[in-house]
Amino acid sequence: MSNKELIYLACPYSHPDSRMVQLRYAVSAQVACQLVKEGLMIFAASMHNALLATMAGISDQFADWKEYNHLMIERSDKLMVITMEGWEQSKGVQDQIQYAKSLNKPIEMIEPPHDLIKNVWDQICQSHEKMTAKTA
Repeated sequence: MSNKELIYLACPYSHPDSRMVQLRYAVSAQVACQLVKEGLMIFAASMHNALLATMAGISDQFADWKEYNHLMIERSDKLMVITMEGWEQSKGVQDQIQYAKSLNKPIEMIEPPHDLIKNVWDQICQSHEKMTAKTA
């Protein structure tokens, strides 16, 4: 058995603009990859839940994953929050913070690099423009 900490990685996900959802997912994935490269054990909620929801054809909304997320926070040793745009307004992230606090779990904020967000956003917008041009 490993004695490493299990870290629950929280990030805003839902947004009316699908490009923002893609951005949040991609930034979460990039941050999770970096943390894994550093030797940390990560459960990245938005990545996990979104993938399962897509593949199973079920909801990816916060309310439908709340119980699952709470169980994973209970099993985790720490909560890390990616503090990208929208994290303070995110119902999911705020719920996860409050739940971790209620369990006296340590909480750490991670600010993703601004160049990462800009580069990912630019790629998403270029892809969206190409898709829009093909359908026009």
